[in-house]
Amino acid sequence: MGKVILASLLLSLFACHKKQEGVSKDHVTYVPINYPESNFTSVQGVRGVLDTENVYIAGTFTKPNDSTTYGFIYEGPLNDSDDIGTWYPLEYTTTQFNDVTLTSCYGPNNGPKETIQVVGSYKRNSTGHKNFGFLYEGRVNGDGTWTTIEPGGTNKDDVFDVFVHSTMGGLAVGNYDFEGYPASGFSFIYDIENRTDFTYMVDKSYTTTLYGIWHNGDAEYTLAGGFSSDETLSQAFLVDYNHKARQFSNFQAYNYKNDPRSSIITHFEGITASTDGGYNMPADWVSIEGTKQGASFVSVKRLQNGSFSEAVWKDISYPEAATTSANTAYRNNILGVYVTKDTISNTSVTSSYNAKLKLQ
Repeated sequence: MGKVILASLLLSLFACHKKQEGVSKDHVTYVPINYPESNFTSVQGVRGVLDTENVYIAGTFTKPNDSTTYGFIYEGPLNDSDDIGTWYPLEYTTTQFNDVTLTSCYGPNNGPKETIQVVGSYKRNSTGHKNFGFLYEGRVNGDGTWTTIEPGGTNKDDVFDVFVHSTMGGLAVGNYDFEGYPASGFSFIYDIENRTDFTYMVDKSYTTTLYGIWHNGDAEYTLAGGFSSDETLSQAFLVDYNHKARQFSNFQAYNYKNDPRSSIITHFEGITASTDGGYNMPADWVSIEGTKQGASFVSVKRLQNGSFSEAVWKDISYPEAATTSANTAYRNNILGVYVTKDTISNTSVTSSYNAKLKLQ
């Protein structure tokens, strides 16, 4: 349910973008990030390139007069990337079929020997609206190995949509639902080396999403996402995970501005480590009245007892945008999409951005 609600509320997509210079607002500097000569770009994931100051940025784009939606990886500095760095179009490739209509790259990561790992989803013309999860491993240009990820245990044949959101430290996390039950939502953890997975659900939840994973070292990870229950429509959470023992600890739920009365939806879209030993998360939220949606940069510290602190919230709003969403985070940066509207022509323009925060 969380994935479906967030998709419908936050991704009013598919239009063209326009070039803009970086602007500053409320101690945040905003710059556009869009695939060259595209009419739609959605930035969805970011990871630092090993031993450099560059980043990998993952997302999707469309081109004028082309019905296919492509994935992409950008490799270069994190700034106004229209003119700096290298863009690589990616499309799910296999010898078994050639009818892929959409490739959506969500989470990039450093692979072995200067390769890259990318997770995401794809669609085929012959299977309609069904989304398949994937893992890509190889060179950044896309000529490596593409693997379909099919979670769900013994019920794989009933799984309809699969979205793999993030990967790090040999694991990937994502979500799936069952055919005929689009509001169902189950999160999973995927072991890349062993090609195995298992489902994770927050206690007493009826949907759970995992959008972010951070490898703390050895078998220790911190996961980020959201859940729905009888008490909340959507609440964000962090939880630690030991893969060797398959044990979870330090679960902590979060509401926008730390106030359950402030929102009906709060969701963490990813996670990155902060310089103080804590974590930064991109968050999307919908106000308690359901009339306003927004994005935030969220910081959480690690307490001496190992648990997570109360969150510090800094709102993100691209100047003159009707809607801003936060899709991914890197250090003190939030990346996502924003929508501007032309009231005269009644059209919308969707573009991607990077927001760099000045942290005290």
